[in-house]
Amino acid sequence: MVTDTSLCGWMLCLGLACIGLAVQCFFIAVEHKKKYVAATVLKGTASLIFVALGFLAMNFAGDKLSA
Repeated sequence: MVTDTSLCGWMLCLGLACIGLAVQCFFIAVEHKKKYVAATVLKGTASLIFVALGFLAMNFAGDKLSA
C-alpha cells in the first residue's frame, strides 16, 4: 500500500539519486580534464549523496537490519 507520505519519500529519493548521478557525471568530466583536486571534491560529494540516499531508502525497507 502506497501512502502519500511514502510516495513523497520515494520522490525525494528519486530526486536525490538524479542529483547524485549528475554530480557523478560532472566528476567524470572534470577528471578527464586532469583537474584532480576538483574531481576529488566532486567524487566525495557524489559519495556523500549516495550514502544519504541509502539512509533515506532504508526507511522504506521492510527489514531494516538487512537494508
